[in-house]
Amino acid sequence: RKALHDAEAKRTELRLVLASRYRELVGSSEEVTRMRERSNELHQLVHALPLLLEKVTQNNNNTRTKLLEQQQKEEEELSSTTLLKSELIRLPRLIYRALDEEDVHGTATYLMKLLELIASHDDDSVDFSMATALTLSASDKEKKTTEKKKKFSDLLPQL
Repeated sequence: RKALHDAEAKRTELRLVLASRYRELVGSSEEVTRMRERSNELHQLVHALPLLLEKVTQNNNNTRTKLLEQQQKEEEELSSTTLLKSELIRLPRLIYRALDEEDVHGTATYLMKLLELIASHDDDSVDFSMATALTLSASDKEKKTTEKKKKFSDLLPQL
C-alpha cells in the first residue's frame, strides 16, 4: 500500500511538473510568436527605408532649389534696387553739370533719362503720371523726328 501511495504521489508530482512545464512552453511559444511579429515589422521597416530616404533626399533637394531660387531673386532685386538708387543719385549731378556748362542738349538728355527712370518705377502707392506723360510725349516726338529725318533722307536722292 505504501508503494501504491508513493507511486500515486509521484504521479501527482509528475503531473504538476508537466503542467507547469506545459504552461512555460505555451508562454514561451506566445513570446516567440510576438517576437516573430516584431521581427516582421522591423523587416518591413528596413525594406521601406530606401524609399523613405529617397523621398527625404528629393524633398531636401527641392527645398534647397527653392531656397537658392529665392536667394537669387532677392539678390537680383537688391542689385536692381542698388542700380536704381545709384542712377537716381548720378543723373541729377549730370543734369546740374550740364546746366553749369550751358549744355542744353545734355541737360535735356539727362533729364529725360531721369524722368524715364522715375516713370518706370512701378509702385502702386505713388503716381508718377507727370513723369510718365513727359517721357511718353518725348518718345513720341523722337519717333516723329526720326520719321521726318528718314523721309527727308529718302527725298534727298530724288533731288
